[in-house]
Amino acid sequence: MASLASGDMCGTFDMNCPSPLSVFQRAFLRHPASTPTTITGRCCPLPDSCGQQATARDHRDRRRMFSTELHRCRTAAALSQSALAKKIPCTTSHVSRLESGERRPSLRTAIKCDQILSADNALIRAAAEQRSQTEVHKMKTLWSNASNPDDPTMIAYDALLSAYQKRGQQRPPAEVLESVGPEARLLLTLADKASAADRRLFLSAAAKFSEYAGWLAQEKGDDRLAVKWIDRTASLADRLGDRDLASYMLIRKALIAFYTDNSAITITLAEQAQGDTRVSPRVRGLAAVREAQGHALAHDEYQCERALDRARRLLDAPSGHTPAFGSRHVPGLVATAEGWCRHDLGDHLRAATTLAEELARIPAQAARARARFGVRMLLAQAEGDQVDQVCAQAEPILDDAQQVDSATIRIDLRHLNRALGRFHRQEGVAEICRRISSLLSPAIPPAESA
Repeated sequence: MASLASGDMCGTFDMNCPSPLSVFQRAFLRHPASTPTTITGRCCPLPDSCGQQATARDHRDRRRMFSTELHRCRTAAALSQSALAKKIPCTTSHVSRLESGERRPSLRTAIKCDQILSADNALIRAAAEQRSQTEVHKMKTLWSNASNPDDPTMIAYDALLSAYQKRGQQRPPAEVLESVGPEARLLLTLADKASAADRRLFLSAAAKFSEYAGWLAQEKGDDRLAVKWIDRTASLADRLGDRDLASYMLIRKALIAFYTDNSAITITLAEQAQGDTRVSPRVRGLAAVREAQGHALAHDEYQCERALDRARRLLDAPSGHTPAFGSRHVPGLVATAEGWCRHDLGDHLRAATTLAEELARIPAQAARARARFGVRMLLAQAEGDQVDQVCAQAEPILDDAQQVDSATIRIDLRHLNRALGRFHRQEGVAEICRRISSLLSPAIPPAESA
């Protein structure tokens, strides 16, 4: 799963306007991403330095094209920048930056401006042409589950979701959910208003946004809201006939049970997710990982090992184009799960070693994943009496934990705080405990509804 990459989220769709689907089609299909030429029409090979200079010029030219068109349309409509800003709505400075070319518009903002200024799709086309050939192609390869992956509306929404997911690795979940939740509800509204041929596209996009909203809700500590989003996604999966997504929602519910220390429900839901052999190996492999974690929570080493072996076979199985369920930021899904399980089974030193090896493979920009497995590594080290290792490695991990403000990571931070209590007289431990205590008292976010 995966912008309107600029991320400016001004305005909403006017439901009385022409179909956004046809608007995006006219904007994108003028330059299909499968052609060998770039959007600007160049097809001859260039030396690297010339190509980089040409690409930079192309981006500047396309940005100027939108800014010039926006200024022309606004002037023709006799609107000031502040008047246009109120109608979008956004700040006057944002409109000014769009007209100067300092800010690249999102396609949603371009649609809104086009409607307000009666630009007959000129602004939408100009905004679409700012997307480079490579960027559009990359967006297309990430979209996996719509009935028509090449549809430009789906490309745009998949890019938007990808931007939110990247932001979710680095920012507090409540902050990201404020944007993701409304997008999911908007897509459901669009699905209700779309033609029968287009409805599936919007339902598929809504399902992806809803699934991510459920994960964000759990990360901010609202399990009840998380379950609402998961149930909504499961309902959409039923409407779409998407077995993979339906099974993945069982895995998501199992994760909620896991973090409440309910091993029985964790195992039951994970087993149910593996019950349909028509579900992709990827999803069944993720379910086997969750089952293994449930068995480790119940201190059943034999069944845990069996589930981990099954997960390895399934996740290593060759397959075609598979939906990107599960973390894309953790290279060794089974290895990190095994390290986690080893800790719950009481093998702390082995757990710490495995988690340290896997933590080194997680990219630096994936702050949430690094915090999650880093804190679990520190916990294994503390309970294995490797306090010197904890003191040496804690600072950057706690920095990541502070940045992402995760309710599930705070569960392990509480355990770590208690484990370090045995060593409170050792140099450096008291300072780490004070830091952890500050992370366990987050600001209370505003309530969010599904």
